[in-house]
Amino acid sequence: MTLPRKEGDRPDWPHRPTAYDGLTGHHPSLYAPRTVDEVVAAAKEAYPALIGHYDRWLAHLANRLTYERAMLAEAGGTVADRVSGPSGKRAKGWN
Repeated sequence: MTLPRKEGDRPDWPHRPTAYDGLTGHHPSLYAPRTVDEVVAAAKEAYPALIGHYDRWLAHLANRLTYERAMLAEAGGTVADRVSGPSGKRAKGWN
């Protein structure tokens, strides 16, 4: 999350500060200090859109894993599915 530009930010520096920069005072020569209220207000504005974006990515990746697992199963499974270790137990934790 980046914070909006503020008077006192260096005009020749094109990047906006992150919430971390705003709260910790990192890069003081580049950014004007932000208050906690400014950082919280920016977070309340930015995070709902970010959460929605990443929720869609998580759903996409879960569907992709389901698809890939189905393709692997149709092709005979993985080597770990077919091979037993020295103890006779199947490999676990790789699915």
